[in-house]
Amino acid sequence: MLSPYAADAVRATIPVVAEHQAEMTRKFYGIMAATHPPVLQAFDRGFHAAGVDRAALMSAVLHYARRLVDMAAIRDGGHVAEPAGLESPGLSPVIAAYRASGLTPDQVLIAARVLSKAFTEVLGDRTTPEIARHWDQVFWLFATSSIADDAMRYQHGELTEDVAWRPWSVVRREDEATDTMSFTLEPADGGPTPTFKPGQYAAVAVNFPDGTRHLRHYTLARGRQPGSIRITVRWLRGYDGAPDGLVSSYLHDAVHVGSTLDVGPFVGDVTLDTSMAPLILISAGVGITYTAALLDHVAENQPTREVISVHADRSPGSHALMSEIALRASQLTNFAQYTWYEAPDPGPDGYGPEADEFVQPVGAGNVRWGRVKVQELTMPGTGQIYLCGPLGFMNDIRNGLIRIGHNPYRIHYEVFGADLWARRRSADGPYIPSQDPQAHEERADQPAGQGQEPDPAWTW
Repeated sequence: MLSPYAADAVRATIPVVAEHQAEMTRKFYGIMAATHPPVLQAFDRGFHAAGVDRAALMSAVLHYARRLVDMAAIRDGGHVAEPAGLESPGLSPVIAAYRASGLTPDQVLIAARVLSKAFTEVLGDRTTPEIARHWDQVFWLFATSSIADDAMRYQHGELTEDVAWRPWSVVRREDEATDTMSFTLEPADGGPTPTFKPGQYAAVAVNFPDGTRHLRHYTLARGRQPGSIRITVRWLRGYDGAPDGLVSSYLHDAVHVGSTLDVGPFVGDVTLDTSMAPLILISAGVGITYTAALLDHVAENQPTREVISVHADRSPGSHALMSEIALRASQLTNFAQYTWYEAPDPGPDGYGPEADEFVQPVGAGNVRWGRVKVQELTMPGTGQIYLCGPLGFMNDIRNGLIRIGHNPYRIHYEVFGADLWARRRSADGPYIPSQDPQAHEERADQPAGQGQEPDPAWTW
């Protein structure tokens, strides 16, 4: 816990740190590569190369710092704009992702030390030794809270594995949609399959011939046979000249039945609310794997629960797990499906049918064109809302939901990269229902091609 004096100093300097966060994270990676290469292996360098992880690390720290100073204000009788949920600063989803990568307590402390050094080197004369000491305390609290969180989970049985990484055998490989493949895995060591909560995920590590090791995180689903798990992988195609994703390319090209993959611990705090409140699942692209995992649990355990599923995809051919969602929907007594496609699938001549000639795919539900328009959805205000998809998509949808009157504290989201909203959440202010749900224009509500370029943040 920060002292009142330290909290005041940290609060006053958060804008300066935010201004230099990308530079600090670049410096962090440079120092880590030079001094602790094995620790660097646990960080998702694919995200870093794409510019996502550069924002992720410091945005998580800034989110944590804001929580610390707000807690100090509450403790001292002050007022903050967003008091709910401040009993504990909590860990950003970014930290859960690093936990999935198998960082040991020693490595977490190394990361904190390197982050402190990066902070000092970047700010230089723009800070004082006293300010640096206060932020050093933030970094160490950030690291030790992660370690304490893991220890608590082991104590309460939420984490059951003592070994961070285990070999898993591929026992089934299935085509799901264009560039999308599912792999069913079983423990290769003959041990038991750990349980997981609907919505949790795990890291998959691939060792390449050049000696590098790369990680990606995938939502966990039950396998098609007892004692197995399933991951669904979309081939990450390079955008705007960037190369294809290393891990997804490897999984699609080189992993078959009989192959072995290293899988990390099962983690993730954005799990299903198991009350009987209406459930609203909103996904885009391969984010449908998250929807499928939650819906699988509900269909088996809460078949009378009201569920609304909303999905956006490039085209019907890219729409993965459609038949699985339809199967689970048939087991529910109160289910509605809405689907938005940006375009029909191209025909043999390279052109798709006109929208009014399009034959709706079985299981796609109520099909519409363009991008999701939240104001067209009829959703109960008491619903628990879960988002999963590209960051730009989730940001647009979340903002739209809040503007038409949905409580932001009922909107949950899973992020496998930077928690880009963390540094902006307090700007949302208190929850004030909109008096005119239609009195706003959403960028997400305009189909690509109508007066705008496709948004790379919506890239599937």
